[in-house]
Amino acid sequence: MKRLLTLLIFLLFLLTQTVAQNKTADSLKKLLDTYKNLDTNRIILMYRYAYNLPLENNDIAINYTRQGIVLARSLKWNVGALNGLLELSDLYGLDNKLDSAISNSLEGLNISEHLQLEYYILSFHSELADSYRLIENYSQAEFHAHKYLEIAEATKDDNLIFFGLTLSATLYGQEEKWDKENEFLERALRMPPAQKNEWRSRDPLLLTLKGD
Repeated sequence: MKRLLTLLIFLLFLLTQTVAQNKTADSLKKLLDTYKNLDTNRIILMYRYAYNLPLENNDIAINYTRQGIVLARSLKWNVGALNGLLELSDLYGLDNKLDSAISNSLEGLNISEHLQLEYYILSFHSELADSYRLIENYSQAEFHAHKYLEIAEATKDDNLIFFGLTLSATLYGQEEKWDKENEFLERALRMPPAQKNEWRSRDPLLLTLKGD
């Protein structure tokens, strides 16, 4: 009985979240239809709308994110374009179109390295490590996971380091390299307590826009 009640509560929670998300998407679509300015606010609206669409509308989300990237580039808003590429990588990942996810992440990594935007360099290394892991290209997955951790350790930011250690542990676990997995997990467990990795989010409006 207790298990059934727990399951019902969980399903109710999911339903409530879905309804709220759909209402948010509907509201954002109305705003987009009435907001005609081709500026950074429109880009943010398009990304937010794409983020809040349900999974079955992923093609629409991809289309709006692409539009946002095109507009960001026309306005020479580098950070806006990079946020769009991150979102697009995630959306293609949800569709299991990992080649497209990887190509967008590589493009974003190249741009962020050229502009020396550390936040985005880290973000794209993380995306690439996950995408390559999912297609079992472990040499590339390890490369990007190691690059992420190398940069994170240079920042001395505990949140970033913790995330990098768990990223590598997850990868080695999938490869069944148990000694390496345990090594990185033990290092993560030695980190200061109560680390919350809130530096990454798929929601573009929750990102701290850094750079030009």
